[in-house]
Amino acid sequence: MEIVFGFLSIIVVAFLFLRMRDQDRQICDLLDRLAARSHAEYVATKAYNERPPEDNPPDRLSWYDDPIEGDGK
Repeated sequence: MEIVFGFLSIIVVAFLFLRMRDQDRQICDLLDRLAARSHAEYVATKAYNERPPEDNPPDRLSWYDDPIEGDGK
């Protein structure tokens, strides 16, 4: 019976840890919003999860994308 209570207590502790971690993230986000002077400042300081820039240029889609001879590129 002690094994069941031990296992149950581990599950409860893990659940509470995950819940507190999510609440802490939300509180940090709300504090950042509150501390920012404007929405633009908040967005500028927020970290983005964007794709890194691609090394390869995109494929040409039409004749307009052809390079110009005297352009020097």
